This record gives sequence, C-alpha cells and structure tokens, in this order.
Amino acid sequence: MNRLAIFVVTCFLALSSLVGIAVAADLPKETAPVESKAAVAQWPTIWKSLQSSATRHLRISDSYITGENDLPPEHLREGAFSRWDVKKIGARWIGKSYQARPCRVAADPSTPVTIKICKVQADVEFLLVAPDRIEGRIESLDGFSCEICGVPKARSGQWNDFVWVPSN
Repeated sequence: MNRLAIFVVTCFLALSSLVGIAVAADLPKETAPVESKAAVAQWPTIWKSLQSSATRHLRISDSYITGENDLPPEHLREGAFSRWDVKKIGARWIGKSYQARPCRVAADPSTPVTIKICKVQADVEFLLVAPDRIEGRIESLDGFSCEICGVPKARSGQWNDFVWVPSN
C-alpha cells in the first residue's frame, strides 16, 4: 500500500471512531426508574417510629432504602450500630436489619463488668412506602439474650409491626 492509501484509511478510522463516540454520547444512559429521581430526592430523610419514638436516617431511591437508627453516644462508643438495607423486588420491599448490641456481662458479682458486642440480624419487609408513611414488619428480637447473642429458638419466627412517619 502506498502512503496516501494508508493516510486515507487512518483518517477514515479516526473519524469513524469520533462519530461513534458522538452518537454514543447522545444515547440515554439508563432506563427511567419507576419513580423519578427528582421525586425520590424530595422524600424526608429523618423518620420517627410511632411505636418506639426511635429516629432513623434513611436514604430512599427508586429501588433501595438504606439507613441507620440514632443510638445513644455511649452505645456508639461501645461499638453499637443499627442499620437497615431494604431492596425493592417486584412490588415488595424485602431486606435486613443489622445490629451490633453492646451487652454488659459479669461472671459473678465480684468480677468487673465487661462489654460483649452481639451482632444480630433480622428480616424486614416494608408493606407500604410513601413520602408520608412507611409501614412494615421486622422479625422479632423480643427476648434477646446476651448469653446466646440472639433470640431463643422458642421465640424466633415472630414478627413485630411498625409505622414510621417523617420527623420534622
């Protein structure tokens, strides 16, 4: 091949790739979500439980809800946390609550109290998700035991209902 032909082919390939990049830049990057991101961005981020008055900080998108519970500073210093991760699967919101609970343990009255961190998780289901109300249920942790870092088998499988509303 002569130099002119090589130059023409090189220019053609360079221009073709530039045109392809320009066309690709005009294509939509993703399909539209069920609810617009602008609408979800306007949802409240601080929610309060009607059952316990506990406060939660939530991040809500069209297919995920994640968040943390407010906990007392002394529990945070001891390593506690309480986190929610829920995903929209079809029409249902299914996920988990992950917790690290500090337990004060003493072998007997003469020994000093030590802190043991128990990590537990519970299944969660949101039954209603709206900008002014979240209703759901969580696998019960009633009867939680520091000795076994969990709920006795006899109490597992039970659920507790909850309702959260925006906290202003």
